[in-house]
Amino acid sequence: MSTSPTVNTFDRPSSPPHLVSLVLQSKKGLQHGEQLCSYAHDLTHRSARQAVDVLALDAKIRWIKEGVLNQLKVAAGVAKCITERRDRLEEEAKARLSLQWDRVRSQHQDALDVTLESLGSQVVPPSFHQSSLESSLFGIQASESNDEVIMDHEQINDLEVTDENQESSQDRRKWKTLRDFVDERGLEDLFESIEGERSALDDILGATATHPATITSITNQIRSLLSTSLSDVSALLVKQERTSGGMASHLESLAAHYDQMATALKEKEAGEDIGEEDMEGIFFVRDTAELPSIVSELEESIGSIETVYQDIMDVKNELQSSLATQSQILDSLDSLGHKMESMLQEQTEIETETQATYDTLNDYLESLLSLRSTYDTYQMSYNALVMEMDRRIRYRNDMELLVQEMREKLGRLRDDEMTARDGFYSAHSASIPDDLCLAISNIPQTFVISYDVPKEHGIEHQSGDGREVLPEIDDDLVIEVVITHALALHILKYRL
Repeated sequence: MSTSPTVNTFDRPSSPPHLVSLVLQSKKGLQHGEQLCSYAHDLTHRSARQAVDVLALDAKIRWIKEGVLNQLKVAAGVAKCITERRDRLEEEAKARLSLQWDRVRSQHQDALDVTLESLGSQVVPPSFHQSSLESSLFGIQASESNDEVIMDHEQINDLEVTDENQESSQDRRKWKTLRDFVDERGLEDLFESIEGERSALDDILGATATHPATITSITNQIRSLLSTSLSDVSALLVKQERTSGGMASHLESLAAHYDQMATALKEKEAGEDIGEEDMEGIFFVRDTAELPSIVSELEESIGSIETVYQDIMDVKNELQSSLATQSQILDSLDSLGHKMESMLQEQTEIETETQATYDTLNDYLESLLSLRSTYDTYQMSYNALVMEMDRRIRYRNDMELLVQEMREKLGRLRDDEMTARDGFYSAHSASIPDDLCLAISNIPQTFVISYDVPKEHGIEHQSGDGREVLPEIDDDLVIEVVITHALALHILKYRL
């Protein structure tokens, strides 16, 4: 920036000045005023050029700002969209889980717990499971060798008649229950899986909880980088123009005063007489005395124009800095766009994953219901097994009684036959030659009734004396099972 011209000092003379001196002072004031006005004119033009640059920069920044604000509106719409989709998803989760699934799950688990407690309260006689190679209630598990199975089974059968078994049957607190044959580890794994899937759904629903706030935070940061309203350049130019107009008026006054002084000097040189009173008159002395104040006002105006110019330059510099910031804003907008695209994609994936999780949770409900049905059927089948074993025991006992009666009858018939043959032999053997009818000395044929239990799966289900091996069941357990079985059938009929 050019430096404003140096201020000239005008000394007021103590005695009436000479006309030439007044003319010189007037000329000096005019020259200084012209210098100041020329500088002001140059500065005004420079201010105008800078103002044009400011307007161009401002228009460009406004255009970018308008585009950024439109993009921020879109971002706000995306945040609102994610919020609304999350709200719908959470409302659906509340309706399907808190108000439905959790309640049904609690009902199924409570019912399953009741069934398991019932299994845990029903004892199993040791004779039902101690004869098995495995802790299996419904049969012998396959082995690598049938011979080994037969051998092991025969060894275990020998244990059935030991004092240890008899002692165990007397203390039912040591007996196993139906629940001892339940896969507890499998139940725990199922419950853990259900709880884990339920917790995973809560995590899924909360995965996008911070997305709207993140978008809002980024948009606020971008909005804070946008340029604020600046000083009105047109107002600065108007102010500068007004100041320039005042300087022009002062310069015209200086020029008019100099012309008057130069004319007076020419008249004096031409021979006209100018008296002392005229020298001290308003036209000469007083107007010349006002030259310093006029020049001072011109200098103040120069300061005002320089201030306006500096203000315009400050605005331009600020706009240039703001324009440089726009690249950062655009980069942030581009990054925000990618983030919003990723957030929307994640929200869509979460909605799909949530539906899949609902299906999985419903499958778990079916598993709980199926388990309850399985264990109810298991208990009913066991009760039926107890009643079947009791029926077989009664059948075996009835058949053994019948066999015993037949044996006794056959014994009596044989004894009668022996008596009859002995009487015949005593009466007639002496009269019959020895070589005639050798069968006369035969004793009666002996008929033997024995047990014959067929093999099943390569295992002989019989004891050493041929009797069928059946578990021993106390009568009170049979009665309890009959009552429980009838009640279960009644409940099952009610459910159906």
